[in-house]
Amino acid sequence: MKKQIKILIIVCILILILVFTIFLLKLNKESVKIQQKGYEIFGYDYCIQDHSIEGGGDALTEWKCEICGKSEINSDTNTPVLCWNCAMKTNRCNMCGKLLQ
Repeated sequence: MKKQIKILIIVCILILILVFTIFLLKLNKESVKIQQKGYEIFGYDYCIQDHSIEGGGDALTEWKCEICGKSEINSDTNTPVLCWNCAMKTNRCNMCGKLLQ
C-alpha cells in the first residue's frame, strides 16, 4: 500500500511539472511574438526624450495599444502608444514605443 501511494505521489508531481513546463513555454512564445511585433512597428531606436514634461489637455481620452490592441482610457489627451504590459514585456517606452536604455 505504501508503495502505491509513493508511485501516485510521484506521478502527480510529474504531471504538475509537465503542466508548469507547458505553461512556461506558452508564456515565452507569447512574449517573443510581442517583442517581434514591437521591432516591426517601432524599430530598434532608443527613447532619449523626457516624456514627463509633455502636457496634455484635460479630457478623458480613449486610446489603443499599438502592439496588443487593448483599449484603455487616459486621464488627459497625451496618450501613450503602448499599454504597461506590452511596454514591460518589450522593454519599451510606453509613450513613444522606442526601446529603453
